[in-house]
Amino acid sequence: MYCLCMVVYGIPMLYLEMMIGQIAQVGPMRAFQLIFPLLQGVGWMVCLLSFLRAANYNILNTYSLEYAVESLVGISKST
Repeated sequence: MYCLCMVVYGIPMLYLEMMIGQIAQVGPMRAFQLIFPLLQGVGWMVCLLSFLRAANYNILNTYSLEYAVESLVGISKST
């Protein structure tokens, strides 16, 4: 079901957002504002979600790096 939704909704929305960026030649906040002023919030949400996703991946990368170092050194904080 997830793959079906990704193909039906996710990929077309990704291409739509890239097309809007190519045509507008501005950032997401300004691009959505140029299309329709009430859509300015969509641009802000795109930026906010990108920031939150990057922060989440940063945390996961830190855990992975910590695990790799602990497995190589052989010393764990818990023991």
